[in-house]
Amino acid sequence: MKPVILALSFGKPDCAGGNVLTAKWAGIISQGDIPIACDVSVPLDNRTYMVHRVGSIYPEDHVSTLTLTREFSRLCVVEEWNLVIVVCAPDYANRVVRDLKKAFREIRLSAVMLKAELSSEENPRDWYRGSWQWQTESRFIFKICELILRPMPFWLYEWITT
Repeated sequence: MKPVILALSFGKPDCAGGNVLTAKWAGIISQGDIPIACDVSVPLDNRTYMVHRVGSIYPEDHVSTLTLTREFSRLCVVEEWNLVIVVCAPDYANRVVRDLKKAFREIRLSAVMLKAELSSEENPRDWYRGSWQWQTESRFIFKICELILRPMPFWLYEWITT
């Protein structure tokens, strides 16, 4: 198996709590040995880690989770990655995995996905600190959005989010 870490941001800008924590945990898991695919808002140093960027190169741009996972799935084919370790905010992980499964099915890619179980030493509210995106400013608001999106038929979810 050829592993890769998929580290997706949670909120904007890159100094937001969720992005700093995502970078921290991706770095701990990688140890510099496992490549990391992430979007531009995850503050990782290209000199320390093998970083592959997905999504927009502009931090202020919002790119949907589904768009990011579709781009990442194509990168998996090129790089021949078949073991994906998902590192992201715990409240966001289920959406990332759902969208990743859909993206993999669309291109008939077979890969194993693991959600990283992140330490509980951080307060859940730390993932929301400093974000200026309305849906990730507060855990309560994010959970409400997820409750609305989760039961939606996928075609409707796709239409709303992309």
